[in-house]
Amino acid sequence: MYICADCKKLHETLPEDYECDCGGVVDDASECKICGSHYYYYDGFGYCPECLDKHATFEAAVEIGNTHKETIKVNSLITHMYTEDEIEKILLNYARTHQDGEENAKTYCLYDIAYFSTYLDEKCK
Repeated sequence: MYICADCKKLHETLPEDYECDCGGVVDDASECKICGSHYYYYDGFGYCPECLDKHATFEAAVEIGNTHKETIKVNSLITHMYTEDEIEKILLNYARTHQDGEENAKTYCLYDIAYFSTYLDEKCK
């Protein structure tokens, strides 16, 4: 399947001049693993831009982040007062409600699309 980069019209065969009726360039189309739509090929690893964007949520970022724990230094009073899980819960709540949490989470997910697509492969089974 082939698709026009401009008008998104699908073509069964690749035009000889790689040109659509609208004048746009026609190239390989990929089929999204989630929604089944065809989209202009790029390195989305099987996911259309809309589905990548839709699934790059704060919750997804937290799940991905749980696989990559990092060590930070905090005031020892905090570690005396709260457990590691409580500190993480406090920080995640703060991150969600402050500092453009949703937008930062989306950026975090989409920073490495190959890794994020692997996460989606597992999540969308």
